[in-house]
Amino acid sequence: MPQGTLMQVRMPDKVERGTPEGAVEFRLSGSFDPGNGNVKVWLDQYSGKVVGKLDPRVNSGLMYQTWHLPLHTGSFGGLFTKILYAIGGLTPSILMFTGVYMWWYKKKNKNKRKQKIDSRAVA
Repeated sequence: MPQGTLMQVRMPDKVERGTPEGAVEFRLSGSFDPGNGNVKVWLDQYSGKVVGKLDPRVNSGLMYQTWHLPLHTGSFGGLFTKILYAIGGLTPSILMFTGVYMWWYKKKNKNKRKQKIDSRAVA
């Protein structure tokens, strides 16, 4: 991915030649990427050969993983998206409170009508 931006470089913990654990990990970010460095390339720390590569443009499952967190948190579209997510998040609470209020109001009026009927029956 030559047009990608280098986001992270992770050095290996174990020093074993030819294994992914002994490889240097480079995380690159592309134009399709929300900026977390989701294209991963592993290079052997001794020879510089590519040991492994994960690219979301090649695998649709990785594309899902790339966008899962930004879609879940609303961090992909700026302030407008965050406002929409906040409204959507508050909607169930607003519906609950208005429903309780309507139930309470109806119950209160029902009790008033019942008291009026009882007072007329006694008189």
